[in-house]
Amino acid sequence: MTDSGDLLCATCAARRAGVAPAVVYAWVKRGWLATAAEPGDDLFIDPAVLDQLLVSRERAFEVLYEADQRALPPVTTGLSPKAVGLVEGVVGHIAEIDAILGRFAPQWRVARMPVVDRTLLRLGVYELLHEQVTPAAVVLSEAVRLASEYSTERSAPFVNGVLAALADELVAGRDS
Repeated sequence: MTDSGDLLCATCAARRAGVAPAVVYAWVKRGWLATAAEPGDDLFIDPAVLDQLLVSRERAFEVLYEADQRALPPVTTGLSPKAVGLVEGVVGHIAEIDAILGRFAPQWRVARMPVVDRTLLRLGVYELLHEQVTPAAVVLSEAVRLASEYSTERSAPFVNGVLAALADELVAGRDS
């Protein structure tokens, strides 16, 4: 932990991460963020730790991409707990995720999708289904950002469309 003057309150950490404060509290509860607080005190979070958490999705993407490209199991050594959880979650639910992708992108066989897009979609589907502490809007935004950075100009709208359709269905299912 850094000097207490460098710490962020939970609300400031949420603003920096682009999520609601409740999400930051959930990350703390899951052990993804350590705090400088005693039980019952306000939460104060090291910004460097928060930044590491925010790059966890990108690191998970990189590991999953490499594993897919090489047709080898992913190597999670040195990853943050959140990144490890994302990688293991995708790998552990791959059949379910690919079936969902086949349903939401019927014009594409999963095996024929560009590897970057397939990896981002798998990660996004896993997060939408199993990491519900992260809001769907954050999952979609990050997937689109990564598609824009690592893939073609047509990939971001494709990734957004598939994940948004799934998110809409999930919301409709919870409301009914």
